[in-house]
Amino acid sequence: RGCPFKCNYCYDEIQRGDKRVSSAEWMFNNAVDLQKRYDISYLTIADNNFTFPRERAVEFCNRVIQSGLNKKLSFSCQTNVLFPLDQELIKLMRKANFVRVNFGLERLTQYSLKRISKNNKYKNVRKAVKSVEENGIQPTIYMMIGFPFDNKEILEEEKGLFLDLGVQNDRYLLSVLCPTPGTSYYDRSPEMKEWYLNKREH
Repeated sequence: RGCPFKCNYCYDEIQRGDKRVSSAEWMFNNAVDLQKRYDISYLTIADNNFTFPRERAVEFCNRVIQSGLNKKLSFSCQTNVLFPLDQELIKLMRKANFVRVNFGLERLTQYSLKRISKNNKYKNVRKAVKSVEENGIQPTIYMMIGFPFDNKEILEEEKGLFLDLGVQNDRYLLSVLCPTPGTSYYDRSPEMKEWYLNKREH
């Protein structure tokens, strides 16, 4: 629960100040139980940042490999490029049968990132995406539009940077801004007030 980052449109900005994580043992036991109970073959780990802390991700992967669960179950996860995604960890994740890593990038230009309180560096993004792909794991890229500062020129620049990542077209997922009430972005954007009551938004 929680996230160490405070993107100013996201509910994590107003959640508990601490980040609480499940142990690798609990995660592993839960995955085993789900696989046995429902005979599933694919599982998404819904942690905002699976690779943080790194030690937990390593322990989880090792448990999966040692138990043979990686021969029954494939995994996907989400993480942030601000956490070191080194070759050793990526190779271990692939051995544990991680087939997809989702990157919640939202935007790539420094102009946009500054306005939504994200601190991604493009060179880090490219390195992480390339490393994942080179090790046989499919990257999925999350993008977001609908910010009040958006215009055609900004979006064209964003588009160019995203396409330059070279990810397969069907792995780009686009969402529209839906700021959580109580976040600083919502509170300082009068045009966003009660967007969820507007039928056109749906």
